Amino acid sequence: MTAVHYFTTEVIHLTGLTFRQIDYWCRVGIIVPKVEADGSGTKREFSIEQVRAIALCRRLADLGMRAPGLTEVYADACDWHEQFWAGIALVSATGMMTPLDAATDFDEACYVVNLDLIVADLRERIERAPSVGPGIRASDEETRPDGSETR
Repeated sequence: MTAVHYFTTEVIHLTGLTFRQIDYWCRVGIIVPKVEADGSGTKREFSIEQVRAIALCRRLADLGMRAPGLTEVYADACDWHEQFWAGIALVSATGMMTPLDAATDFDEACYVVNLDLIVADLRERIERAPSVGPGIRASDEETRPDGSETR
């Protein structure tokens, strides 16, 4: 199986972020690409797990979350199993995430995020964008935007 990696230009289309925002987030360490650009003419590459995490960070940044919290959310979300990408989550300003149904004692102010909508939005953007694909490079395993494997 092959893993699909997305270049920065594809991540821009899939997440709605600008090149400058993605570049800034990479430079300050909020997000870390699977493959870092190595000088002029090379491109950053991101896995689908990273693209989902970037879309989540974008949603939280739009809600007002600051860099330290985004860094924590990104690091955690990149490692989530598929079961965590469903339902509604509460996210603290420091980046701690809890599913809504498990949040019994959440003492601090938080952001509320619908993870189902993030996954559905990415799936829709990939399906309707014929331009997302030619720059995709195959690696070891292949997954769909929802995390399920192909073949």
